[in-house]
Amino acid sequence: MPTKLLIVGLDSVEPELMEKWIARGALPNLAGLIQKGQNTALRNYAGFGNGVYWPSVNTGTDPSEHGRYFRKQVMPPDYVVRPFADDVDMKVPPFWADCEREGLRVAVVDPVVTGMAGLGAGVEVTRWIVHGRTGDPASVPEGLVHDLIERFGDDPLAGNADAEAARGMSHDEICRLSEQRIGIKVRASRELLEDQDWDIFYVSFSDGHDVGHLCWHLHETHEAGTGPKGVDDPLLQCYRNLDAALGELMQLVVDDGQTFVITGPGMESNVTANPLLGEILRRLEGRPRKTSIARLTALGKRLLDSKLVPQPLRARVGRAKNLAKSAANRAAARRFYAIPHNHNAGAVRLSVAGREPNGVVQPGEEYRSLCDKLTADLLAIRDASGTHPLVSEVIRVRDRYSGSQLDGLPDLMVIWNRDADVRTLSSPKIGHLNGEHLSHRSGDHSVRGALISDRAFAVPQSPPLKPALVAPILLDAARRAKHDGGSVAPVQAVG
Repeated sequence: MPTKLLIVGLDSVEPELMEKWIARGALPNLAGLIQKGQNTALRNYAGFGNGVYWPSVNTGTDPSEHGRYFRKQVMPPDYVVRPFADDVDMKVPPFWADCEREGLRVAVVDPVVTGMAGLGAGVEVTRWIVHGRTGDPASVPEGLVHDLIERFGDDPLAGNADAEAARGMSHDEICRLSEQRIGIKVRASRELLEDQDWDIFYVSFSDGHDVGHLCWHLHETHEAGTGPKGVDDPLLQCYRNLDAALGELMQLVVDDGQTFVITGPGMESNVTANPLLGEILRRLEGRPRKTSIARLTALGKRLLDSKLVPQPLRARVGRAKNLAKSAANRAAARRFYAIPHNHNAGAVRLSVAGREPNGVVQPGEEYRSLCDKLTADLLAIRDASGTHPLVSEVIRVRDRYSGSQLDGLPDLMVIWNRDADVRTLSSPKIGHLNGEHLSHRSGDHSVRGALISDRAFAVPQSPPLKPALVAPILLDAARRAKHDGGSVAPVQAVG
């Protein structure tokens, strides 16, 4: 039994690579969709990453409204760093809640970092085969996900490819298991599709995310012509696997139905100064760490990131560290400090009176003046070459957003210049600061995304579109699909 509207999320698939490989004939099913319909560029909110992109796509709101910017973030009322629980802390329901209220039958499998709607008649599966599993797999109906795991298997990467890489799993093995997990999800999705009629079937694949983070350096060797002979680019192979999965699912779309593919936020080389931002801000405030403490901190981070420390212990230590850091910043009456965020940008929090407990920066002129000073000081930092700025842009969040969850967001987003050499940094204010890239991720998120369909669709403005504009397009397509009906189309998948 087919679906009238198929939506496939390709988490963190880079549009520039996708389009290049479509032109080479490597992704025939994506190419077929674009030839029939359209490919519209999306662009993420400046400074934010995956943690904002997909909640915005799925709720139709920006981060100041849905409230999510990272997997762990400052949380009211005390603004201590805590894990963000998507099912509980998301302030806006996803668009498929509206679909069910309007009488549409909906199935959703592994929406990216978006809370469950708690559907009454439909299906939701979450935290099953995902990037960065944050809790046990769950579903509506409650036992469905356990039945899927029993019949098709659990995520062979245990919902955390990063942890497997940190424990020493080879890139070849990660890519092999990525292909396996795509197959598991396709088989399970086909059975769910065949089980009953759906107005909307929405499934997301996280493999572009995991392989992009962990294998970008291997992709770059292939691009440079220095990769091993007879071995495929791992990103190209991942994208081919995703394209083949799309082809299988398209066979179960009704005649005159519609398919959407959403990609992003894409991938590029991971150049980040996030591990150094805390010390940069301490120096700008005149509170540099003692050298011995800085070395001990770096050593502790290396140990926690290594395969020598079990993941549950790393998680517990990380939570304790975040609580201690928040308390220390408050006790020291610091005016500004770094908070966790994706590698594409550093996140800075100001301690604002009347917002944070014991806040020291007065709102209004003092706040604006401090933002001006911090922006100028950050833009003055140069990289090891002395010619490239470390920071390409500083975003003042309150100048761009106004939603009810604004107080939970960072005050400044420090976007790193990815042409910079971050091994040595210098400026008149911070002096010289040596660092190294501590992450095992060679790739990190770009701002690029895409919305693709085999039918033309109206867009409210000239592309690239912001992520929040996707949900209204999908909701409109779902409403039209409800009334179009149709029978099964003999779609010919390729590859």
